[in-house]
Amino acid sequence: MDNHTGVPTERAEVGQLLRMGRVAERLDISLRTAYTLAKRGTLPTVRVGRTIRVPVSDLEAWLSASRRGGIAA
Repeated sequence: MDNHTGVPTERAEVGQLLRMGRVAERLDISLRTAYTLAKRGTLPTVRVGRTIRVPVSDLEAWLSASRRGGIAA
């Protein structure tokens, strides 16, 4: 977010961690489905304290692999 306007700004996402709600939005799936994929180990995640996050780079790699037929959801 831009500190002055509160409007989201585009920024480099290298090393960025996404919350599960954002992951669900990007994949156009429900939040429940996103958590199910994470729980099964299908979706690459990391824990930050008690929260689950998905590194942007891992999500992009996961999507690339799924396009090639390498991932079963």
